[in-house]
Amino acid sequence: MNEKFWLDLIARGEGQTVEFKREWTSDIAAELVSFANSRGGVLLVGVDDTTRQIVGVPASEWTRLETGIATACNHCRPPLRPTIEAADAQGKRLLVARVERSADVHQTSDGRAWLRVGATPCVVTPNEMLRLLQDRGKLSSNECPIEDAQ
Repeated sequence: MNEKFWLDLIARGEGQTVEFKREWTSDIAAELVSFANSRGGVLLVGVDDTTRQIVGVPASEWTRLETGIATACNHCRPPLRPTIEAADAQGKRLLVARVERSADVHQTSDGRAWLRVGATPCVVTPNEMLRLLQDRGKLSSNECPIEDAQ
């Protein structure tokens, strides 16, 4: 994808399928899990999520950042396998982590599942978890509890 594609994406801002991070943060796994459990999405590291300013990822940080994302994804249940690549915009290097919608329901290492609601990852409620499992064919309607059943 060319520089214009990335500049247009950044100009539109964060949303259901796009997240920006200036640098590594501990919530990256939750962001990626929320993409996998929703419609998929793209995480751009090297873009300030408040100002949309392109700050880039320094070459000295690239390996640490890529390894950190891979490690965080390995600790998810089941593990996530994002596509990680480089993109260039305004003469700066961005790390792009792309996650497709998954056939599984993923959880972060703390056991929480996440969904993307607009530009925000939200913890999945028990009812949402049942719906996610049903939608993915992991749970039949015969196995679902009925509320207030006696």
